[in-house]
Amino acid sequence: MKNRFLLFTLIVLSLVCLFAISISAEAVYVNHNGEQVSADSEDIAYEIELEKAFEKNGNCKMKYIYLHDETVTKIVIPAIELTHSNGTVYKMAEYDYVRLSTGWDGTLSVYTLADKDTKSNSLHSQMTELEFHVPVLGDGAGQKGNLAGWTSLEKISYFSRAYEPQNKGGYLYNCVSLREIHFYGENNMLSGNFFPSNSITGGLVVFHEDATGTIRECAMQALNGKDWTVYLNTKMQPKTADDPRLTWNKSGNSLKFILLVNDDSVYTEEQIASYETFWQAGNNKNANNAKYSMSIQSYCDYYGEHVSMEALSTCVSKCLSCGEIAIPKNPVHNESVTIVYDDFAANGTKTTKCLNENCPLNTEPKVENAEPLFIFKGYSTDGKEICVGYVINVNAIDEYKALNPEKSFKYGIVASANNNNPIDVTANTINVDLTNEKYTALDFKLTGDWSKEASASAKLSMNIYTSVADGEGAKVSYVYGYTDGDTIISASYDVADQITYKDLNSQAE
Repeated sequence: MKNRFLLFTLIVLSLVCLFAISISAEAVYVNHNGEQVSADSEDIAYEIELEKAFEKNGNCKMKYIYLHDETVTKIVIPAIELTHSNGTVYKMAEYDYVRLSTGWDGTLSVYTLADKDTKSNSLHSQMTELEFHVPVLGDGAGQKGNLAGWTSLEKISYFSRAYEPQNKGGYLYNCVSLREIHFYGENNMLSGNFFPSNSITGGLVVFHEDATGTIRECAMQALNGKDWTVYLNTKMQPKTADDPRLTWNKSGNSLKFILLVNDDSVYTEEQIASYETFWQAGNNKNANNAKYSMSIQSYCDYYGEHVSMEALSTCVSKCLSCGEIAIPKNPVHNESVTIVYDDFAANGTKTTKCLNENCPLNTEPKVENAEPLFIFKGYSTDGKEICVGYVINVNAIDEYKALNPEKSFKYGIVASANNNNPIDVTANTINVDLTNEKYTALDFKLTGDWSKEASASAKLSMNIYTSVADGEGAKVSYVYGYTDGDTIISASYDVADQITYKDLNSQAE
């Protein structure tokens, strides 16, 4: 008998232990980036108290939030993962849904860590943003609900399933500051409980590209008559096919609908402006109810950028949503650059082309000016010497030579009196090769009596010359004034006296 009693006692104790384990609370810690961290982390913004944390079928409850940092105004419920004592990892993002607060009539409360035991002052009314990365049941009725009284809440985002098959109201009661509601998750089941019934002004509801699920009859009546814009997608469907009502009636035009699509190019301009959908407004189920017409907008236009890019090469991507070919922010082009000069004293043409197929820079190369290699400053004389000045653009010369390795480029100065012969004629000619020098400016002077009376008719050639050689021979040009040519052009004292010398702060002579 004693043995039986002892055995019974052990069984009872075992059951009590199992029961205690099943209802025990689990704590989840979250850092300031909204990420789940361990209890010994140096960065904990708040912790979440869970009840029945390992029950996947709707019994798990998120009861309280405790602030380690009292300045927090944004609560992120991450994709929580818990390890059971038996070693099994539970991923809450895969649960049917998680309940909030202590029950349908309780507000999810937020306490400071110091107020954890007494729970005397909830700070939920200071929260401005809320993100769920686990499926949640938004419960409530009348004027009571799981987020009732979150008066500063401006934005809610559901990155996982949003679930509420009824339409009892209360879930967002008195969330008077709520302006944005975003749905990203799959398998949503929505009623009007997910939309504020007493918002003071309007806002926006957005069903993002991957949001799927159903909308129960007249779920958006709570937004009707107010300045709300609802961005629907093509994946959300009515809960029952014969009742595609979004509202009971249309209250003017204050509730606007826009249909988000991947590619709007398949629609006509008329459809983009006003597209008749199957969604209705009506007091009762009726196939003849008024249908909602919506303007159409692509997701790329809504976000202001392409939403799903696939790399085709190092510099070209294709948007999987709209099909557009685009260059990403930091492309690595397979570039081919050419520079062509018709005149070394004038701007050349620099053309940059990408050799990758489909790159816009392939079919429409970038064309820009290349700086002149030489800039003429002018002549001057004081009667004893005559001077001509040039700026030598060393960087532009180096770039030109690097992009034309098959050409031998040389330059220098040439001077002659009463002689228009090329540089290979030595009589009355001075020729200095500057190709391997790095002078950035040149003042070239000839001394003598340059008075009008003594040498008004003297013909002087004071030029920079260039020689470009390839397999077909060398071409020699002479820079005179603001242009160059194939022959030396002479200047007299009269010309020098009339051309104003431009002091460009030459760096070398």
